[in-house]
Amino acid sequence: MQPPTSAPGRLITVTGIDGAGKSTLAAALHRTLTAAGQHTVLVGKHTVDESPDPQLSRYLDAVNS
Repeated sequence: MQPPTSAPGRLITVTGIDGAGKSTLAAALHRTLTAAGQHTVLVGKHTVDESPDPQLSRYLDAVNS
């Protein structure tokens, strides 16, 4: 499912110390937004819930550098 090209996007980040519950919170937020009909992409340290997209890959490479 691709989001409409005219809709503005939002980036929500969750930060904190190890074991603080960041992944749990992010997963719950992802489920809630998805259930509300929002297009969401959950990007974790080692996972992405979306099929590979060249534009997203370039963006994540830029964020990681």
